[in-house]
Amino acid sequence: ATKIKANIERVGANYFSLGAPNLLNDMLRWKAEFRQTFLKNKISLSAFARQDANSLDPLLSSVRSTTKSYGLSGNINFQKLPTLSLSFAPYAQNNEIIATNQDLSTNATMLNVNLGYPVNITKQLSTYTQLTYLAQNLTSNISGIDYNLKMYGIVQAITYNMVSLNIAANYTPNQIIGNVNKAVATINANGSFLLFNKWQNGVGIQFLSVSGLESKSGYML
Repeated sequence: ATKIKANIERVGANYFSLGAPNLLNDMLRWKAEFRQTFLKNKISLSAFARQDANSLDPLLSSVRSTTKSYGLSGNINFQKLPTLSLSFAPYAQNNEIIATNQDLSTNATMLNVNLGYPVNITKQLSTYTQLTYLAQNLTSNISGIDYNLKMYGIVQAITYNMVSLNIAANYTPNQIIGNVNKAVATINANGSFLLFNKWQNGVGIQFLSVSGLESKSGYML
């Protein structure tokens, strides 16, 4: 149950394809992937690494860019137990202005963790609960684009026969963009139900609050 993939791609600066007019040229890309499962796919782990180098010929471009990204992810899924999934993904980009030798760089990371638990209470009634944690961070030598946030979320779904109710709430206590720090909260609730075995209906509300800036609400029928 081990899978390994690797590829490398080189497209010359003077290559063009009428069949793929959007194909990037003058670039070198490589990528490697690894995946491993255990216990009949109940546990899985995967990783990847990738690098893209664009505009390699300095005579044909004013900016040379290099992007590097990595990723680690895992899933645990046992019957009658909560399911766990997580991923961690660093990302870096460097742009070199050839004429001035100036470097503009960004470094970002993202961590995402989800815990879900489905429950069948009766043949007609079932529920699903999901807890989410998301952390994002970006630093750069470009002024004003740094950001940092940690978001906590919960999703609750309830289904009874042909009636369903879904509620999702997210809260970010410190969303920092540049030098601005805000708390952000969102709530989305929607439900659907059937009338006379023919008439499908849906209703929903949503709410957004950004501390010291704005509050918005919306309705759907």
